[in-house]
Amino acid sequence: MKKTVIASVAFAAALFAVSCQKETNPAQNVSGPMTISAVSEGLNTPTKTEMIFKYDVAWSANDKIYVKDASGNHDTFSLQGGAGTTKGTFKQDGKTTFTGEVQAYYPATMLDGGSPVWPASQTNDQTIPMYCKKALSGAAEERMDFASLGSVLQIVFNTTQENVTLKSIEIKDGSATLSGAFTVDTDGKAVITATDKAGITLDLGTGVALGKAANYFNIAVPAGNYTDLTLVFTATDGKKCTMTGGKVNIAYNAVGRLTLMGEKFKADVPDGALSGKFSVSDTKKVYFSKGNLTYNVSTTTWAFYEHQYGCATGYDSNLISLFTWGYGTWSTSPGGTDYKTGNFTDWGTAIDDKSTWRTLSKDEWTYLFNNRTMTNGKDRYSNAVSGVTIESATYKGVFLYPDNYDGEVVSGSMSWDDINAAGIVFLPAAGARSGSNVSTVGDVGDYWSSTAIGSTGAYLVSFYSDDVRPGHYDFRYFGFSVRLITESK
Repeated sequence: MKKTVIASVAFAAALFAVSCQKETNPAQNVSGPMTISAVSEGLNTPTKTEMIFKYDVAWSANDKIYVKDASGNHDTFSLQGGAGTTKGTFKQDGKTTFTGEVQAYYPATMLDGGSPVWPASQTNDQTIPMYCKKALSGAAEERMDFASLGSVLQIVFNTTQENVTLKSIEIKDGSATLSGAFTVDTDGKAVITATDKAGITLDLGTGVALGKAANYFNIAVPAGNYTDLTLVFTATDGKKCTMTGGKVNIAYNAVGRLTLMGEKFKADVPDGALSGKFSVSDTKKVYFSKGNLTYNVSTTTWAFYEHQYGCATGYDSNLISLFTWGYGTWSTSPGGTDYKTGNFTDWGTAIDDKSTWRTLSKDEWTYLFNNRTMTNGKDRYSNAVSGVTIESATYKGVFLYPDNYDGEVVSGSMSWDDINAAGIVFLPAAGARSGSNVSTVGDVGDYWSSTAIGSTGAYLVSFYSDDVRPGHYDFRYFGFSVRLITESK
């Protein structure tokens, strides 16, 4: 469904009143296939991403309506005629017989398993969800007048930045749910029943270029009083601008405006990092890489494991992930002067020549595990070396929770998508290497720090099934895991 411009006027967040046409005839049974004459009248509110102010909504090709009755009979109807106008003819796709009063939803994709779901993902050309409830007259062609199920949040983003193209806008409310399962009240208004505080992501397709003027974006939302909004603007180059603390009250069938001043786009969450922030001192916060460090011998390239749980189960002469502390980090020989006297190798410079990645010091590892303050009083970490089953596989290691984490400890009820989305860091118990011998995989995790001890040793964090030691130390010639961090700006 698209908009049809009828005027360009000064914007007002006015209510619009459109309801289903009332019928005086008694409800009838109607055998399919039947035809719906669907009318959208006077919807003086914008679609999500248009930048004009007043227009009617017009049907477009491939539009579908979902219709169901109180007995659960349901079918979809596809647009046959009237594209580009406010009156469309929809032909029933099946032959379902409807009994009495029916409810009709647009777009049909809102119905997930028979229950309406407010879309968590929205696109440029998708209009606000609409609805009609009607007692069938028994006529071959039924007229249905559709009205909005919710409202529109218009984001006015003021920024002087140029050469920035937005890819998406994500909006969340820390106190309310914006998308998910909903019911329809007696006024035809969507009432969210989901409780997981899910947000909405506006996909801007090939992107919207920002300029010096204000930029308008419109997102379909259920009516509500939103008091704890967080918006994340993501550019096509991956950089982000995050804003928090927004408040707006949007009445049903209205447009609410939220005006924001644009900050400079910055890599809030750098490429290759998880989103969780972790304090490693009283003044410093960091992001962790998405996986442990690896070195490919044949291509001489450094990289992170694709998954947090990635680690070697044995010795691989071509892919090294257990590094000695010092020179010759991928050698298989545990002997030699360089291992006993060599200085720390800054693994971060191998990944990024700008040195944005680095290894935590001994004191930072200790602060991370023992001293940082959790915003919600949760545990700093959970020791899962004894094993936790996630998505039918068992994983052994330690889970680190971001400073502001408000969930429960990781258990089998969570997926890796859940874990990654929460910014939780998993350090797999990847064992240790001595020369070409790899041992204790799944039983012990050893992660190097950047702090030396004497001329032959260095500090690390070690964890076992019953203990976590962030101030442990060992000889530099042993091969241990490396997990890099980058500092939060």
